[in-house]
Order: sequence, then structure tokens, then C-alpha cells
Amino acid sequence: MIDGMPTQGIIGALELERRMIDDDFARKRTLPLEEARSILSFCHFIEAVRQGSQISPVALPILHVGFYRKTVRRLIEAESLPLEAGEQFENIFSHVLFESAA
Repeated sequence: MIDGMPTQGIIGALELERRMIDDDFARKRTLPLEEARSILSFCHFIEAVRQGSQISPVALPILHVGFYRKTVRRLIEAESLPLEAGEQFENIFSHVLFESAA
């Protein structure tokens, strides 16, 4: 969904997705847990970067990390995120990824 979306709509779409997943959890609806946690972690990362704060390192599925990295790059290029967001992303998500592979 986000991959083909115009960059200016991504942050709003992520916020909407986060709210829907939070609602699913609150109503005890069944969802793929790994997928939901991954999306929520990425949404929290985007929110933290926009607020000038950080989140703790999180392990995500390898395929998700590549997709999220591409999305962060698009948002940086569109100036929707600061340049430092790319480095923050690598520190938070790639570091854990490499530790889990070792």
C-alpha cells in the first residue's frame, strides 16, 4: 500500500494504520502478531523521529527492514523527515538485525 503511495500521504497512512492496529488489539481481534508488531514499531519510529526523540532497538523481520529503509529514504528525500532519520533507522533496526543473525 505505502510503496505506491505519493510520499506526502505516507505519514498520514502510517498514523491511520497504527490506530487501526491499536484498535484491533484493544478489541482482541486476531491479527498476524509479528506483522502487527513490526508495523507498530515502524510507526513509533516515524513518530519519534518527527518529535525529535528515539525508540529502543527493535528486531524486525528482514524483509520488513528493507521495505522500511526504502520508505524512510523516500520521506527524507521529500523532506518529511530530517536527514538524521536514516542514521537513526540504521541504529535502531539494523543493529538488532545484525545481532540476531550472529
